[in-house]
Amino acid sequence: MPPSFDFLRQTLAHTAHDVAQRYDQGQYEPARSALHQLTEQCFACHARFANPRPFDLGQRFLAALPLAQLPLRDRVRLAVATRQFDTALETCEALFRSTTVASADIDHLGVFEDYLKIVLRVREDFARAIAALGQFLGRDDVFPDLRARMLSWVAALKELQSQGTSGEPLGRARALIEAGQRRNRFPADQLGLVHFVVASGLLHRYVDAQAPTPQALVEAYYLLGMTESYISRTSWVAETPFFLAMAIRLDPQSPMADKAYDFLNAYIVTAYTGSAGTHVPQEAQEYLDSLRRLREGAGQKHTPDHGR
Repeated sequence: MPPSFDFLRQTLAHTAHDVAQRYDQGQYEPARSALHQLTEQCFACHARFANPRPFDLGQRFLAALPLAQLPLRDRVRLAVATRQFDTALETCEALFRSTTVASADIDHLGVFEDYLKIVLRVREDFARAIAALGQFLGRDDVFPDLRARMLSWVAALKELQSQGTSGEPLGRARALIEAGQRRNRFPADQLGLVHFVVASGLLHRYVDAQAPTPQALVEAYYLLGMTESYISRTSWVAETPFFLAMAIRLDPQSPMADKAYDFLNAYIVTAYTGSAGTHVPQEAQEYLDSLRRLREGAGQKHTPDHGR
C-alpha cells in the first residue's frame, strides 16, 4: 500500500482493536462510538479516487443490513465503506429531494461534502453533481448562505467540467487550490469547496499512481495537507497533519517543507484556540518540536563548516 495510506492504515488498526476490546469488556456504547469512527476511516480511504474493481462481498453485506433504520449519514458512510458508491450517491440524492428533512439539517449533517467527494473524486461525474445540486436549489427552504454556496459550487462544476481532467496534475491542483482560495471570503468559508475536492482527487492519484520526483512529491503532500484542511469537517480522521508531516520528512531542508511546517503550526494552534485562549496539548507541541528539530538537524548537515 502506498505511503499516503499509512495514517489511515494505522488508525484503522488501532480503532478496530479498540472496538473489540471495549465490546469484550461490555462497554457497548463506547464500542459503538469507536465503530462509527471506523466507518469514518473507511470513508476517507475509499473516497479518494476511483477503483474500478467490483466488490460483491460489500454489496451482499450491505443488502443484509437494515439500512433504513440507520441515520442517513451513517448509511452513506457504510455504503462507501463497502465500496457501494452508487448506493451512497443515490442515498444523498434522495435526501436532497426529501420533503421531510429541512435543508438546514441536510447542511448540518455534512452530506454535501460527502456527496461531492464521492461524485467528483470517485465517479468524476460533473454532470450528475450539476443536476443534483441544481434540483436542490429549487427547494423553497434553502437559506441565503447555503444558496450562495450552492450557486458557487454549480458554477464551479460547470467551469471545471468544460476544462476536463487532463493536463499536468500537480500544476492543475495548484491552480485549483488558488482558485478555491480566491472564492472563499474567509478561511472557514466553503464557496471554493468544489475546487478543493477536485484538486485533492488529482493529488491523491498523483502520489499513488505515478513516480514523481522527490521535489514534486514534497509539494504534492504539502498541497494535500492544504486541501484536506478545507474539505474535512471531522476531527476523528484529521489527515492534514499527516500530509504536512510527510512533506517535511521527505525533504526537511526544502522551501516547501518550510511552508508545510508553518502551515502545520498554524493549523494546530488554530485547532486548540477557543474562548479560553490557546492551549496546545503537550503531545501536539512535542510533535511540532520533533519536526522542527528534524528541519534544524537537516540544516546543520547541509551547512558547510567554513572554520576548518
